[in-house]
Amino acid sequence: MRESAMDRSGSDDERLIAYKKALISVMSDGVITPVEEDMLLHLRRLLSISDEDAERIYHEIVTKEGIESPVRVDTYREVLRQVIEDTVISEDEQRVLSALRRKLGISEELHETLLQSLIKEAEISAVKEKESIRDVLVIYHDGRLITHIPRGKEECIAPDSDLVAGMLAAIQSFMDDVYSGVATGDIEEVKYGDRFFMIETGKYISIAVSSRERLSEYTRRKIRDFLRCLESGFEVTLKQWDGNMNSMAEVIARIREEFRSGDKGSNG
Repeated sequence: MRESAMDRSGSDDERLIAYKKALISVMSDGVITPVEEDMLLHLRRLLSISDEDAERIYHEIVTKEGIESPVRVDTYREVLRQVIEDTVISEDEQRVLSALRRKLGISEELHETLLQSLIKEAEISAVKEKESIRDVLVIYHDGRLITHIPRGKEECIAPDSDLVAGMLAAIQSFMDDVYSGVATGDIEEVKYGDRFFMIETGKYISIAVSSRERLSEYTRRKIRDFLRCLESGFEVTLKQWDGNMNSMAEVIARIREEFRSGDKGSNG
C-alpha cells in the first residue's frame, strides 16, 4: 500500500521527536561523552535525520527547553563562580562576562539562573563555614582586647586571649611599618597552633576569627562588610573609647548577635 502524505508527515514528526528526546537525555546529564556523540551520529543515520534538522533541534532544545551544551555551560559557570567569589561583580567583570556570554551563546536567562544558583551555594557554604568558626577576637587598634567570643563548648584560646590579641596586634603593627607606602600592610591570615586566624582590620578595630581550616573569600567578604557596618554604626563609641568596657556593651552585644554565640566569653 502506498504511503500517504499525511502518513509520511506523521512518520517524520515521530523521527524528529525520537531524536529530540535522545538529544535531551544526552545533554541533561551534564556531559556529552565520545560514546554518546557516536550514538547520536548513528541515531541520526538510522532515523534519516539531516544535519540541518539536527542543528535546528539542538537550537530548539537550547532556546525552548532551557538545556544548554554542557561544555559551554560548565565553562561559563566556572568563570562566574570565580567572579562572584568576593560577592561583588565589578563593571570590568560585567563587561568580560557579557563578552563571554556572546562567545559561548549563553542567554541572559541562563546567566541569571546560574548566578542565583551559585549565590545560593555560596550562602549555604558560608553558613557552614560560620558554624565552623571556633573563636572570635575583637581587638582595638592599639592592641587592647575588646572581647573574646568562644563558640560552642570548646574554648580554643581562653585563658590566653589577651596574649593572643597582643600578638596579633604586634604582628599587624610590624607589617604596617615594614610595608609602609605599599597598598596594604595588613595581615589577612596567620596560623596559631592548629588554628587559622582570618583577620579583617577596620579604622578602629580588627576582627580575628579562628577555624580549623581556611575560610573562603565569600566568608571573608561577609565579615568585612559586617566590620564596616559595625564601625559606621558605633563610630563615636569606638573613636572615643577610653578602655571602659561598659561603654562597649552595645558593640559587644552586636558582635555576639552576628556570630550567634550564646556562650559567655571573656570581655577582657
